[in-house]
Amino acid sequence: MQPCVLLAAAGVYLILALRLPFVAAARPGAGFYPVIVAVFAIATFLLGSLLAGMSQTMTQLIVTRGIQGLGAGGLMTLAFTIISDV
Repeated sequence: MQPCVLLAAAGVYLILALRLPFVAAARPGAGFYPVIVAVFAIATFLLGSLLAGMSQTMTQLIVTRGIQGLGAGGLMTLAFTIISDV
């Protein structure tokens, strides 16, 4: 497998892992509104998916998969935060 393909695949998980602590720090006790974060995360993930589908070059694909990772990091962390509060 070529290094660019690996970077496009791993880019999502790298950005996702970097985003986890920031979303987890914003919890309900700290004036956190889960609906706002959820809408932002879904919009970011959908935008990244749309741009990744329209990408023409490998560089564009890697960047847009990183945008997807930002949204996915918000969604995963938000789900874990909501479950831990229940």
